[in-house]
Amino acid sequence: SWSDPTIKIYSPPHFDVEIPDKVSTRLVITGRLLDYNGTGIPNADVIVRVDGVTAEKAKTDENGNFTAEITLDKGYHEIELYYPGSEFILPVSFKKKVEAGDVKVVISNTTVLADKNNNVSAIVLFNEKPLSNARIEIAWNNESVIAYTNDSGVLSFSITPRSVGILPIEFVVLGYREVKTLKSVAETNIEASYDGVLRIRVTDSLGNDVSGIIYVNGKKFLLRNGTAEIKMNGSRFEVYYPGDE
Repeated sequence: SWSDPTIKIYSPPHFDVEIPDKVSTRLVITGRLLDYNGTGIPNADVIVRVDGVTAEKAKTDENGNFTAEITLDKGYHEIELYYPGSEFILPVSFKKKVEAGDVKVVISNTTVLADKNNNVSAIVLFNEKPLSNARIEIAWNNESVIAYTNDSGVLSFSITPRSVGILPIEFVVLGYREVKTLKSVAETNIEASYDGVLRIRVTDSLGNDVSGIIYVNGKKFLLRNGTAEIKMNGSRFEVYYPGDE
């Protein structure tokens, strides 16, 4: 008997990915594999080839996202992302020629004030030379910004730490992630009164009592819970708090 032939309709996929012309030798590639209407293709194999040789394999998540990490030698390479296809989805390849090199981020000012708006500057180097006009993703805590280096490889961004301590800052540049640290410190406020007893209170700019050592006219005294009461004679007192870590 006569029957209509079975016709398979294939979907042409594509990669949504950006790989810059210059990349780090330690490269993290993130992207999406999409079908013809822009829907992510889940649970798909993505093969990463460097100069025709398989360097890594990744699998997409439920939304078609994937991440692959590869290590490159310095110099010029061709990176290929390849999806082998499935029963109703065609194979697809994405190729990019790149120059790989060492990336370094050097922060010029590593100490910032807590609860204050600070401007932080850094220089980005590619093979020890300033990297100009590069897009940098910067993230800390739950905040993030995008910055661009100038012709001298320098970028700047603003940050307002909400507490004191060590603050990790993540930089993403040319597919490379590097974590640097800033030291967030508080300014010190000293209040004093004298009525035969010198009464001193020391707090930080966040309103916290400060304990430790203070010096009055060159003599050492101990602060407890931010206060000290000192019996001494005089009409002029010089109070100095040396700070702590």
